[in-house]
Amino acid sequence: MKKGVEIALTTVILIVLSMAVLTILFVYFSERAGIFIREVEEYTPKSNLDSFVGACNLLVSRKAEYSYCCEKKEVVLSENNSVVLSCGDAALKDWGRGRIKELECSQVKCK
Repeated sequence: MKKGVEIALTTVILIVLSMAVLTILFVYFSERAGIFIREVEEYTPKSNLDSFVGACNLLVSRKAEYSYCCEKKEVVLSENNSVVLSCGDAALKDWGRGRIKELECSQVKCK
């Protein structure tokens, strides 16, 4: 065999082997990442209540009356329990009373 053909054949074999190794590594690390993500998901909250309360209190500090009184958002209380309401309505609920600061909504005209 000629030297030029030998080098080309060696190069092709090395490329094929490196592609196989890269594929195996990709599959391995993808599977490991999936296991890691499932582990982390166990510790993520199923509820967005804390972020909703924080957003409502931010609206109060900015005196954003229309957004506070009129804009309705979905609040996930637990995995199978969610409600859609405004911050003003949520401040009157048992779970919102004392946690959500209040703005006066009687003068605000919601569309």
